[in-house]
Amino acid sequence: MRKQQSFSLVEFIVSLSILIIIAAIALPKFSISKRYLLQSEVHKLFVTFSFLQQKALASHRIQKLFIDAQSYTYGAGSQRKIVTNLHKNIAFNFLKNAKGPPATPRTLIKKSVTFPPTKGRTIVTFWPDGRITSGTIYLTDNKEKYMTALTCPVAPVSYIRTYNYRNGKWVQS
Repeated sequence: MRKQQSFSLVEFIVSLSILIIIAAIALPKFSISKRYLLQSEVHKLFVTFSFLQQKALASHRIQKLFIDAQSYTYGAGSQRKIVTNLHKNIAFNFLKNAKGPPATPRTLIKKSVTFPPTKGRTIVTFWPDGRITSGTIYLTDNKEKYMTALTCPVAPVSYIRTYNYRNGKWVQS
């Protein structure tokens, strides 16, 4: 007769302990990856804004960026030839009870995109003299745990800034 082989209780507990330790190390990295994903999306927006500002300056022609907060897309070009989708885990959104704009947070945020609408659509205009329409875009992860923002403040000289929302405060990134 053959002897049946099985795990002893000690072997089972040791194996389970190793799995728990691995899970404890790996789980925090998932939340960090969401933060990096959010940073990546706001960086893509920053690069797009910078590119269109430079293109307007170099070509002496107005450039436009179209933002569709409902479909989580933005695009450039006269016929929206270039369209970018936000990552599936990122949305044009804001955290409840967060105040904005990031540089001077005094009022509760009410809209995820504060650039003024033009003919019912959100359009950011980049003029040949370097000016950019003023406004802010807020992004969150799908769990609404992290938030970041891109702003073009009202100023004599247009510039683009990005911010992270941490512990109830805006930090420039």
